Amino acid sequence: EAVFDGEAWRGRVSPVEAEDLAAVAAALASGNAARAGLAKAVAGGWAKDPRLSEYLTRHPSNAEPAVHRALMQILDHTPSAAFSDYLVRIVREEKDPTVLASALDADRIEAAATPDAARRVAEAVESRLLAGGLDAKLRSRAACAVAIAWMGSPESGAEALRRIAAAEPDQELAGRCRKAADSLLDRTASKKSLEKAFK
Repeated sequence: EAVFDGEAWRGRVSPVEAEDLAAVAAALASGNAARAGLAKAVAGGWAKDPRLSEYLTRHPSNAEPAVHRALMQILDHTPSAAFSDYLVRIVREEKDPTVLASALDADRIEAAATPDAARRVAEAVESRLLAGGLDAKLRSRAACAVAIAWMGSPESGAEALRRIAAAEPDQELAGRCRKAADSLLDRTASKKSLEKAFK
């Protein structure tokens, strides 16, 4: 496991090596402590490879939280369409609050919300938030994620945040949503300022 810990996957695993590591990971039982590190190494090796999308689909949501958290760490450094799709799936389906919180991390949302994927990411997070069932901390993180995902389309972001505010029972959080909407519209919002606003 330690061999694949930390930064071992970055720039050190070739697509060919990733293929071998994927075979090793597949031979391990679900829950094996080494699977998270191996998944990270394989995803790093295939970060820009067509095989990545199929590899990510092998990891169903609501299973092996450590593997999901490891895979999403790759997203911070190597955004791609496959990773954006993976994050959207986790946001829509994941029941483990620690994994969902990891998916809603501001850096991860920013990496996933590429010009082609921003709308899908934002709408997935908003839908999950409005569906209910999240505690106040996760609702705040999700609202921040919506704002960050929509930074490239301020008007759409403001509309989404106002919908969230209208449905939000916590008036303090609702107020933060409205203020974030205003900051998107007046073009003063940044990832850092939005993170601060929702803390």
